[in-house]
Amino acid sequence: MIKKEESSSIEYRFESVVSWIRVTLWTLFLVLFFATNITEILGFDREGMLHLLLFGLSSLVITHAGLWFWKKNLKIHRIIGRIRFGLYIVNVLWLILLTGGISSPFFPLMIFIVIHASVYRGYIGLIATMGGLITGYTIVLWIANEGFFQRHMFDYIINIALLATAAIFSISLSGRERDYRFKEKMILNQANMDALTGLYNRRYFMEITQEYAEQGRFFLLILGDIDDFKKINDNFGHHIGDQVLKNIGIVMKRHCLSQNGFAFRYGGEEFAVVLPRTDDETARGFIQSIMDEMSHQSTAYDNQNLCVTMSFGVTRYDGSVNVDDLLIKADKLMYQSKKSGKNQVCFDLN
Repeated sequence: MIKKEESSSIEYRFESVVSWIRVTLWTLFLVLFFATNITEILGFDREGMLHLLLFGLSSLVITHAGLWFWKKNLKIHRIIGRIRFGLYIVNVLWLILLTGGISSPFFPLMIFIVIHASVYRGYIGLIATMGGLITGYTIVLWIANEGFFQRHMFDYIINIALLATAAIFSISLSGRERDYRFKEKMILNQANMDALTGLYNRRYFMEITQEYAEQGRFFLLILGDIDDFKKINDNFGHHIGDQVLKNIGIVMKRHCLSQNGFAFRYGGEEFAVVLPRTDDETARGFIQSIMDEMSHQSTAYDNQNLCVTMSFGVTRYDGSVNVDDLLIKADKLMYQSKKSGKNQVCFDLN
């Protein structure tokens, strides 16, 4: 599972690489523009090309600066990505306007835009892109080519048909890719999830804690064990025991989501929670809120309400011990809670 901050970091790096590639290309075009007579050779409007190049380069620099400034904010990243994509469309349409309209050799760039939209923007983004491209292209041809509707309608229809074909073909391929990724994600989730409680399993617990330790990220570790769970199974049946586990899983998951943490079924009637960079006050409030909710929650059985309690051990990873030693420490704290009367918490946050 990729958390928000990790996803933001990945998106930032990807967008940054793309930005620098585009900045490099625009810089190369500027060098060619000033160092050669390329516009005269190709018969293009030199002044208009200069304005386009300066506009394209400045828009790339500004959006790249925005990505760097807000590199931790995924929402703003997406907004900047949409703005930059729109500016890219404007640049291409402007380029087609300056290079002959219907006869422009840069029309294939519009096809690349359609393919990009189908892969990265989804169905709605592709529809919006196609609408913007066709509208903009029509306006550009009307401005660039006198008598466009009488002389160039056939070429125009062919080009629009090419765009539509590219859209259908690329959306079909990207749809297959999305299906593959979805199935891959489902398989990965099944490997990492506990089927009964809907929480992450022990395998993923070890993966997450080891990953945090390798990255030097501090976290809070909570181990919890249901009090007298064997008696519940013996007296009420395993189906009631399973329902108890499900109910606790719901409570754990809800509270972890509010703290951007992970909840696990560690094994049997044991549960674990990992909270990244949590201060002492928040840690105590978090575990108390779980215990408070459990004290008011019950499992129905034969017209009775079965109340369940848990004992917890809470400690912190600060880089001074390895994950295995941290688990041993949390486990000892949890059983210390049991020896002290159950339905308690033992902390060691030093």
